[in-house]
Amino acid sequence: MGDYVDRGYYSVETVTLLVTLKLRYRDRVTILRGNHESRQITQVYGFYDECLRKYGNANVWKYFTDLFDFLPLTALIDNQIFCLHGGLSPSIDTLDHVRGIDRVQEVPHEGPCVISFGLIPMTAVVGAFNHNNGLTLVARAHQLVMEGYNWSQDRNVVTIFSAPNYCYRCGNQAAIMEIDEKLSYTFLQFDPAPRAGEPLVSRRVPDYFLGWGLYHMVMHVVSEKDVWKVKVNVGIGDITQRKDKTPTSSTVSLISHPQKPDFSAALEQLLSKYGFTGAPTRAQVIDVPSDLPTKRKTRRWSTFFSHHKPSASGSEHYLNSTSNPGQEPTTTADVGGLMGSIEVEDLFELSRLPLDKLELRRASRAQEIHSRKSTAVQWAKWYDMEGYLGRLEYLESLDHANDGRLVTWVLVPANEPETLEILSTCQTYKRDILVIPAGETRSVQDVGYAIASVFTPIQHRGKGYAARMMSLLHFALARPEGVPSFPKEWGNPPGTYYSRCAPGDGSGWTIVGTRTIEWAVPSRTIELDSGVELLSMEEAVSTFVANAVDFKQHLESRDPSPVLRFAFKPTAGWCRYQMIRDQESPVYVTSPPQSWGARIRHGPETHYIVWTYRPSKDPNPKLIVINIHATSKTFPALIRAAIWVAKKEQHQLVEAWNLGADLSSAIEETRGRVYERTGQLPALKWYGQEQEIDWVDNNK
Repeated sequence: MGDYVDRGYYSVETVTLLVTLKLRYRDRVTILRGNHESRQITQVYGFYDECLRKYGNANVWKYFTDLFDFLPLTALIDNQIFCLHGGLSPSIDTLDHVRGIDRVQEVPHEGPCVISFGLIPMTAVVGAFNHNNGLTLVARAHQLVMEGYNWSQDRNVVTIFSAPNYCYRCGNQAAIMEIDEKLSYTFLQFDPAPRAGEPLVSRRVPDYFLGWGLYHMVMHVVSEKDVWKVKVNVGIGDITQRKDKTPTSSTVSLISHPQKPDFSAALEQLLSKYGFTGAPTRAQVIDVPSDLPTKRKTRRWSTFFSHHKPSASGSEHYLNSTSNPGQEPTTTADVGGLMGSIEVEDLFELSRLPLDKLELRRASRAQEIHSRKSTAVQWAKWYDMEGYLGRLEYLESLDHANDGRLVTWVLVPANEPETLEILSTCQTYKRDILVIPAGETRSVQDVGYAIASVFTPIQHRGKGYAARMMSLLHFALARPEGVPSFPKEWGNPPGTYYSRCAPGDGSGWTIVGTRTIEWAVPSRTIELDSGVELLSMEEAVSTFVANAVDFKQHLESRDPSPVLRFAFKPTAGWCRYQMIRDQESPVYVTSPPQSWGARIRHGPETHYIVWTYRPSKDPNPKLIVINIHATSKTFPALIRAAIWVAKKEQHQLVEAWNLGADLSSAIEETRGRVYERTGQLPALKWYGQEQEIDWVDNNK
């Protein structure tokens, strides 16, 4: 029932097997068309790229997509069970209407041909359709269901999903529905088969409340002079509680304390009490295992402590040393239900490594994973560590990043290139650009890089490491003629901030394009303009792709400019990446957004806007415009659609970056507020002779 491609790493093999079975058992196999059996969608979700990767050209993709045009949209079993991919349209009320659809075409954006794609059936529609056509059941696919199948619409509809562990991460079962000669049905559920090179792991949830040493926490405590690795072992002091494995309130309190100032303050007092050099003025607690080299440790120290439960008056929690260093307590009378030990390793003094002894290199896989772990403290948001790493792994597999487009860079000591003591890290995305020289209208294709995820671990900040990394990055990315000679005093060349990250004597990164337009979502009711159509994510990406094909023509249609112009080529992969980045936020998991863009006809053209969502409350949840193709006449209707959706999704702002001067009157008409933002600043470095550069379509 459709979607045989774009659903994993083996789309070619899957659809080839199905077509082969159809040829062998032509009267016993029926292959219906899904919304992914189309040219536009397969260029977005991976089948096109898979064919290129496996065959070196797009011929196989073309043969299959030509074949897809001839696949049937629906099937009828014994005149009683109606099968299709997605859902029903209210405009179709009889089977004869279905038979009259011209299906031999690319999937259109609108019209009756879309009935089998994407539309989720409604109870009233399905009930009437079944009654009018003498049907007992509608069987469909298209929608992930965790058990593999799901009844809905008063059991008029069954959804069957046959892809186990969808996208290798959803953990769902799959199902097959078997129908006998009496039209009785049974469901066969199954789990995913193990994949080569990925052994099954039976993971047991640990019991944290087992008595002494029930909780083990590793932290870095950073002072102005030292870095200490602190191990906290927490045990339940009361014998009865130990036997019953019952956690105390203070146990839970301590486990939650790493982000709380009272625990940090108490830890500072204990460390200061025993005379550590440079006792910390702050306790920066990072709840991840330390991978700092143990060869630099100079001493070990330990003490036992008690953690007093809060009194009824709600006094502060605190740590209290119950013995001299290294000695066990003689009594637990004052333990208050909890006791434990602290071990401290004085790892190394925070001295600045000479910058000429550092090098920038492409990260090994181990360094790549370690750098991701270190960034979790900044960007994990709602994920735990495992979920954060899994999410990054998934994003790395998408079209915008795969096939070597995404590279992680690390700054490390030159004499320890494989070390996991990473001083600073960043990522680059290789992208195609179009360049129009000054005074010309014809463009040429070249290569550009988008730089992201610049991060320095807290213990290495303030040492100039990130600035040196960004300076070295010029020599890693640019052609030799694009940068000056590598300064000898910098050591080994690589295989207010950005502006000083220059390649030797040259200029550094220049912040460009901070003009921002913001629309506040009103409390009053607003209406959609007539003719405006809201778009699902797939419809929004498809509309964007259709316009991207003509992007080069639009760029070259502009009048000659006295300065060089360039633009990143718009791609479906980048558009989709911007849309899905935050879609596992708890805000969107419980209530996924339904609309990702809007379009309107303007003469022979389709004008559109596509956007993404940001759940952050700093300052407010908002829609951010990814791309817009409009004139001053169509812009107001499209931006009002975005505001209407933002209100529906309970977001407070709509934001767009660097809109063209031709839209100024429309921005004023729609009451957009124009300002220069101070965050998420795009910075540019051009490796050419030109001094003035115009970055076209510098948007999200």
